[in-house]
Amino acid sequence: MEQSRINQPFLQWLKDRAQNTSFAILMWGLLLVAGIWIFAELADEVMEGEARQVDIMILQALRETTDNAMLRGPAWLEEAAREVTTLGGGPVITLVTIIVVGYLLMMKDYRSVFMVLIAIVGGSLLVGGLKMAFGRPRPEVVPHLLTETSLSFPSGHSAMAAIVYMSLAALLTPIQSRRRARVYIVVVALVLTLIIGISRLLLGVHYPTDVLAGWAVGIAWGAMCYLLSVYLRVRAGKKTCCPRHLAGLCAVYLSVRAGKNPVSGEPE
Repeated sequence: MEQSRINQPFLQWLKDRAQNTSFAILMWGLLLVAGIWIFAELADEVMEGEARQVDIMILQALRETTDNAMLRGPAWLEEAAREVTTLGGGPVITLVTIIVVGYLLMMKDYRSVFMVLIAIVGGSLLVGGLKMAFGRPRPEVVPHLLTETSLSFPSGHSAMAAIVYMSLAALLTPIQSRRRARVYIVVVALVLTLIIGISRLLLGVHYPTDVLAGWAVGIAWGAMCYLLSVYLRVRAGKKTCCPRHLAGLCAVYLSVRAGKNPVSGEPE
């Protein structure tokens, strides 16, 4: 009980910071760094061939031992994977982009139009360039349940799902007054990103490292686009970021290291 009472002010402090632009910048900055680091580690593993055995083991584990052309699980799983994977494909992504850009143009929100196009078109070009740079062929461990002809690393569906659906969540959450609605939007975007990546494994068209790398690229690119949008907003004079909040984060960290309560400053 005593520990719970001590933590309550700190939890309230975190809630207040979560609504602050400077705190959001810090969090998105950490996501950018984490995404780049994870992708670099995965790329190194792929180039050296160290992850190949794990990739093969996971793909084989998803298929029946007697017939590796069949998925383990219920009979509807293959068709469900085919349907879900289209949500990260070119036609659906293009349609979503057109709808969102059309709405933003109607609302005369030209800055958001620019950011959406940078995020989606730029992300698509980035993924295509990375595929060509690494030149990893599609897995041949198990039969493909979907025809794919492009290169494998990183997964374009996984990357574009992270970029598009998380970008839409970033556009929608600020206009929601209820915290439950904001949490719901973010959770839906995360679930869509997750199941689209998993569908690529079920269909046998990507190695697990392809999907993980795609998610990392998508998160990093989305974080960079968010930081760019904040920079442009600051340049336009719409909202400024107060450095004292970043200093406050450092103070909290030092207080915790010193064994003090981060709100009251008193020893715990």
